[in-house]
Amino acid sequence: MKRLRFYAGKVSERLGIAPEIASDIPKVTMRGDNELLIENHKGIIEYSPNNIRIGIESGVLCIEGADLFLNVMDHDMVVISGRIHHIMKLDGGKR
Repeated sequence: MKRLRFYAGKVSERLGIAPEIASDIPKVTMRGDNELLIENHKGIIEYSPNNIRIGIESGVLCIEGADLFLNVMDHDMVVISGRIHHIMKLDGGKR
């Protein structure tokens, strides 16, 4: 799998496209302190108004805050809204 990611990175570099497009590398974009966009996720693990856990290729992304909710969700993108206090990545290997 590491080899495949290596080649995907090289191909994306050659073509001038972002590496997260050519592989499962998650892209996390925070807009202010009230919106978080996560691309290339592996699913919702836990969901509550104060804590959301999202599976990613290399582990789990933990989002803590208040009044959190899933604003948008599809097969590879999640938008979380609310007051975001902490974002933490937990290593977990393959899910």
